[in-house]
Amino acid sequence: MRKATQKKTAIEIVSLDDSHDTVPPVPEPVFSTGELGQLQEILFGQQQRSTHENMSLLREQFSDQLLCISKDLNSRIDKLTDSIEKYRQHFNQQVDDLSKNHQLELCSVNKAVGLVSTELQVDILALSKSAEEESRRLDTKLAQSESTLICEIKETQRALQAEIKGSIDSLDGSKLDTQNLAQLLSDVSTQLVRPSTSTPK
Repeated sequence: MRKATQKKTAIEIVSLDDSHDTVPPVPEPVFSTGELGQLQEILFGQQQRSTHENMSLLREQFSDQLLCISKDLNSRIDKLTDSIEKYRQHFNQQVDDLSKNHQLELCSVNKAVGLVSTELQVDILALSKSAEEESRRLDTKLAQSESTLICEIKETQRALQAEIKGSIDSLDGSKLDTQNLAQLLSDVSTQLVRPSTSTPK
C-alpha cells in the first residue's frame, strides 16, 4: 500500500516538476517591419520588453511556488500514508492479539468442559456401579427373606398339622371314652333291670 502511494506521489512530483513546460511561455514582443516597426520600437519597445521580463519573472515565481506546494503536498501525503500504515499495523496487531486471546480462552473453556465431562462420566459410572451393587444386595436380601419366610411358613404348617393331628387324636380318644362310658352305663342299666324282673318269680 505504501509503495503504491509512494509511486503515486513520485508521479505527481514529476508532473509538477514539469510545470515549467506546462505553463505557456510569455511571448516576446513582435514589431512590424519597416518604418512602422521602428516607430513601434521607439514608442512601445521598452515597455513591452519590461512587461515581458515581468511576466517571465512572474511565470518563474508561479512555477517555483507550484513546485513548493507540490513538495509540501507530497510530504503531507507521505506523512498521512505513514500514519495510515502505522494505524493499520496497530489495528492488525490488535486483531491478532484478540484472535490469540480468543483462541486461548476457547482452549481453556474446552479443557474445562472436558474436565467437567470426565468428572460427570466418572460420577455416572460410580452411581451405576453403586446402583448395581445396591440392586444385587437387595436381590440377595429379598432372596434371604423369601427363604426365611418359606421356612417359617413350612414350620408353621408342620406345627399346625401336628396340632390338628393331636386334636383329631384327642377327639378320637374322647369318642372312644364316650362309647365305653355309654356301654358301661348300658350294662349297669341291664344289670339293674334283671334283678327287678327276677324277684316276682
